Amino acid sequence: MNRVCPWGLSELNQHDYAVIGSGGFVQLLLDTLRQTNTRLPQTLLDANKPERAISEADYLVLGTDTFQLEIIERWQPYLRTGQQFIDVSDIVLCAKFGVQPPALDYRCNNTADVLFCGIGTVVSEAQWLYPVRQYLAEKGLSWRCMHPLDNHQSDLLRQAKATIVWNGSQRIYRDFLTQCQLNRVPVTYAECGFFPQAEHFYFDNAGVNLSSQLRADDLSWLTEHDVKVAQHYREQLFQKRQSQDKGYVFVPLQIASDSNIQNHSRFTNGMQQYINFVLSQHDATKIIFKVHPKDLYADSYEFHGATVSSADTLDLIAGATLVRGINSSVLFEAALFGKQIKTDGDCLLNNNSADALRVVQAMIARQYRTTEFEPGQAKLARFSNLGHLFYD
Repeated sequence: MNRVCPWGLSELNQHDYAVIGSGGFVQLLLDTLRQTNTRLPQTLLDANKPERAISEADYLVLGTDTFQLEIIERWQPYLRTGQQFIDVSDIVLCAKFGVQPPALDYRCNNTADVLFCGIGTVVSEAQWLYPVRQYLAEKGLSWRCMHPLDNHQSDLLRQAKATIVWNGSQRIYRDFLTQCQLNRVPVTYAECGFFPQAEHFYFDNAGVNLSSQLRADDLSWLTEHDVKVAQHYREQLFQKRQSQDKGYVFVPLQIASDSNIQNHSRFTNGMQQYINFVLSQHDATKIIFKVHPKDLYADSYEFHGATVSSADTLDLIAGATLVRGINSSVLFEAALFGKQIKTDGDCLLNNNSADALRVVQAMIARQYRTTEFEPGQAKLARFSNLGHLFYD
């Protein structure tokens, strides 16, 4: 597998390069380059024409953060000797989310106690994991961000004490995770948390989403304190809303191309397929649908007499008899509020050993606030492989 070299703006200024792709990611990149007076690419390459590689620059920038591996696999057979794939996810995502671009001096140093692996790691570190990095620094432990296909992967893993992987569910992480296992480097998964996501992150020993250790946990470890904390989150989220039973089924729709829909449900042919299914299960006059605000196909749906609402989601939850969805985060909110829920896709709430409310209570119990990091020994031991860094 051809490895990837992460670049910052200074590297782009020093070399001729081409960009593979032309979508929204590339447009953000080009806007950033123009705004910073950085050298523009020689050309934009059609991602579906890998045969163009042989006649292009030595450096090929991957114009996506989501499908990098697919592009690499498609283009690698056409590369000539010396050509290199370049990752610029940090540049693009920093511009998108208003995060300070990184100084990449640390990339020259092939040692670190803790490796933080991901695509566009600067944003996830700055918005979620900075307190962890700061806490480790106070203990004299070094930290390095790296791409899952980083050129220096082998050297870094041989001396690392632990790895934190951001999400890690995509196929591009498989080789890296295998190398961690071979080098006996403990792996901890991290992701943004809940209620709201922007203010929380969590660790997990097994993975994120459906791979989470909570999936098969009987949650017998939950304490009275955990239940009270979850109740506090419920009050913060729903404020003074009172639960009512107004006799309707609330159905929040999702974006059909969402990976959770495509990979973890049978409704892979679009939201109309799901709408028709829900209508086959309930009286249309007792259903309230809410279309996802970013769904570009919303105007094309047929609801056959059911209500379509743009009201506040929390208000719709509060008045519902049942909240039904595929695997929407709205289902987590409804479970926290104590509503009856029905999942039509595969998600963390499909736990055979515990009800939905206890699953949400456990999700809250394992997460940390982004503004602070208090590494309690029991919590680290249960949900991460980082305890040895904090406790001898």
